[in-house]
Parts: sequence; C-alpha cells; structure tokens
Amino acid sequence: MARPATFGSLMRTYRRRAGLTQEQLANALALDFTYISKIEGDKASPPAREKIGLTAVVLKLTPEERDELFLRAERLPTEVEEWVIRRRRYPAKEQSRILGDLIDAIEKRRRQEMK
Repeated sequence: MARPATFGSLMRTYRRRAGLTQEQLANALALDFTYISKIEGDKASPPAREKIGLTAVVLKLTPEERDELFLRAERLPTEVEEWVIRRRRYPAKEQSRILGDLIDAIEKRRRQEMK
C-alpha cells in the first residue's frame, strides 16, 4: 500500500478497510460525523491524542498502523509522553522539545525504512 501523505487520507484508508462509514466511526468516537468528513478531506486538524488512540482500537489497527496514525497527526501516544514526563530527568520546559524531537526522529526513521 502506498503511504498516504496526510492524517486524513490515512484515517480514510483505515476506516474504509474496516468497512465503517464516517457516521459509524463518528458515533464510536463520540464525534460529529461532519468533523470526520473534514478530517478526511484535510479541512480540519486531527482529533485529540485520546481520540486517535480510540480510533486505532475501533478500526482494529496493528501497532505499526497505530503508530503511523499518531505520526501523521504529529502526536505521540499517551504512554510515550507519560514515560518522558515520569523520567523527571528533564525540566518541564524541555519536555515539549524532547517530545517534538522524538516525533521528528521517528518520522525520519520511517522515511528511511520506506526507501
């Protein structure tokens, strides 16, 4: 499968594969279906991290697909962010930068793997 360029197109691909309509996915996520339509059309930002995680569950994504969905949203799964915060090695103001750097590093690695 060619790698979709955006969060919205990736979510649409996974939703269709799961055999769900936008309305069915919206109901499962407690969101308005017009928001799902806007996301898939790249007219709205991705939902909150918790909703992305729930989307992965509802669509029965593999761990790799779930990670890709988070990356396309430029977010990290809750457990990764909590791990960085719990480490307490990093000052609070550094945590955001570290998390951003982590997203960038993961994305770079993914691009290299796709070559």
